[in-house]
Amino acid sequence: MISRRLTAFLLMCAAFPLQASEPAVRRPDPLFAADKGHHFVVSAAIYAVSYYALRQEAGVGRDAAVTASVGLSFSFGAAKEVYDHISRKGRPSLPDLLADSAGIAVAALLFSLPIHP
Repeated sequence: MISRRLTAFLLMCAAFPLQASEPAVRRPDPLFAADKGHHFVVSAAIYAVSYYALRQEAGVGRDAAVTASVGLSFSFGAAKEVYDHISRKGRPSLPDLLADSAGIAVAALLFSLPIHP
């Protein structure tokens, strides 16, 4: 239910008509820039906190917790890119979304490892 509302919100933001402006000079956005590390760490942290909250505090099943955590974490990353586009304070970037996805994947992998005391 929440993911449908969030998806609808992101689609409305992406479809929001933007004012025409002079094209800015586009600088290359390297795949391994410093901000990609920030995207990676924040996405992994959002996944970790939401997964922990759902599994340990709310008692949600593993598959549902993984699905919700991936959706929440990626939604934050996508919303940031939509914000960058609408606000013109940054610029949306595919490498940023790739860094978000990599952070989510690493966190999901770490949380799927068996822990033996």
